[in-house]
Amino acid sequence: MTIELPSGLPWVTLDTETSGKHPDDGARVACVALAHGNWSIGLPFDQGVRDKFAFAQIALNFDGTIDDPNLELEDWTYLLKWCQDQRLVFHHAKYDLIMMRAGTRHWRGEDLIKQFHWDTMLTSGVLEPAKERDLGSLSER
Repeated sequence: MTIELPSGLPWVTLDTETSGKHPDDGARVACVALAHGNWSIGLPFDQGVRDKFAFAQIALNFDGTIDDPNLELEDWTYLLKWCQDQRLVFHHAKYDLIMMRAGTRHWRGEDLIKQFHWDTMLTSGVLEPAKERDLGSLSER
């Protein structure tokens, strides 16, 4: 395992970067970003070099080997288990929860609905219904 995540946080934000918009169309988690206070980390799980030669060529070293930035199954399993003990905050929780349940192209995901704590997009809609709810607009306000 190559990652170790902090314990004892009162909450942690989770955001997914994905290969598309809908699991039904084959979209899966490519990267998971976590943050709390001054701490943040991006965890790449499917950046495309494992089975896509065109992407692998970009990562070729001078000796012909390939640098694979992706973390392994052991890290994915650790992340899912770690998330089970967290209070998770999202911006558009419905989407991120669906994608975390779908998993990556290579590994199954986990249902994290019981760990759901807060959704900044929904909250902004309640507090400021006439304002834009996207993360950029919300951050500026």
